[in-house]
Amino acid sequence: MKHVVLSEHALATRKEYVSKTGRPLWRTSYMGSSWRSAEGNPEILPDVVYPVAFLVEQAAGTIVRPHYHTAAQFQVFVEGSGKIGRHALDGVTVHYANAYTTYGPIECGEKGLSYFTLRNGWDLGPQYMPDERERLKQQENRQHRAAVSAEFHALDESDRKTLRSVETHPLLEKAADGLNASWHRLPPGETVTGEDPDNGNGQYWLVVSGTALIGGTIQAPRSCIFLASPEPPIKLTAGEGGAEILALQFPKAPSKH
Repeated sequence: MKHVVLSEHALATRKEYVSKTGRPLWRTSYMGSSWRSAEGNPEILPDVVYPVAFLVEQAAGTIVRPHYHTAAQFQVFVEGSGKIGRHALDGVTVHYANAYTTYGPIECGEKGLSYFTLRNGWDLGPQYMPDERERLKQQENRQHRAAVSAEFHALDESDRKTLRSVETHPLLEKAADGLNASWHRLPPGETVTGEDPDNGNGQYWLVVSGTALIGGTIQAPRSCIFLASPEPPIKLTAGEGGAEILALQFPKAPSKH
């Protein structure tokens, strides 16, 4: 399974909404159906790999209450400032949460916040706390797990061109079940090869700065790729101005006994 979405194609889906706080937000859909449109669809089942990816842009002062989701997810904060829980956001930051793991609040600073939400399964929508506390307690075999990376700042084109070789920086150290996140900096024309998708339960690749090529197609900033077994490891080659690419891998699904 592989999905490639160019940022310019996704931009056509950008829509404005009004949050519960009365402040505006914008949502750009990349992959999959939202919980509103997918609910009741017999083709979308729990425990089936189903990529859902979208970009959220929130206005300054917006606060998202603590909540959880029924699917595992990465959130990649790519622009603006604020906080998630106690962690300050300023620069590119990765947050991971297992299904049924409460996190937040998300607080937008003076610049607002833009972030990707990337899932490998269909979700029932945000379950806000404390309203859904009892429902959360009723979930059997749930595994609380959350992690936030250190922030990372993208280079401009002149600095990317001075890179001597490919640089790989771990953002979330690789766990025994495959969960990890890493930042790849590529000089012009250099290639990064991902790990085998069999090592996890789906991977996202996000072009953060510069451009990258896959299959002869140029991926501009904020282009997004998802792949899962049985696809081979991905290969991305930096364009003329170099590239910075984020790799995110979900942990293997727990065994059922």
